[in-house]
Amino acid sequence: MDKVILRPVGEADAEYICENWAQDKLDGYNFPCSAAEMCKTIAAWNAGAVNGKFFRMYMIEAEKVPAGLLSLYEKGDALSVGVSVIKQMRRRGIAAAAVDAAKELAKNFGFAALAGQNRTDNAASIALCKKSGFCLEGRGVNAKGNEVFNWRLPLRF
Repeated sequence: MDKVILRPVGEADAEYICENWAQDKLDGYNFPCSAAEMCKTIAAWNAGAVNGKFFRMYMIEAEKVPAGLLSLYEKGDALSVGVSVIKQMRRRGIAAAAVDAAKELAKNFGFAALAGQNRTDNAASIALCKKSGFCLEGRGVNAKGNEVFNWRLPLRF
């Protein structure tokens, strides 16, 4: 596998995002289904804040092609990281490499830690958190009523 890179999403990614993450494509995502509406969402993401909090969305590229999305959202002194890799690119270490890149971004943005949250039945996401060095902080229930694990990874400067 070639090096995994993160790059900010752009309007040119709208159709690709709709094809892979629109609300009717992947459980848990509520992205618009049209490229025109997705462009509006991308413009909001690229404003740098959502709901008054720091936010960035990146395209994960591996093997010189788009492979997934990575979000960073302010959660206190941490950045909550969300990773989604398209099905045909999974099981190649792409998500772990993307989280490693996110660690450096979080440090550069001045955050003390990464945070993560995943459903308690999401074995792949749990394994990713463990592999990436996150510590389990506890369990909870998310806004959708799902039981979740909460993770934290302190960053060393």
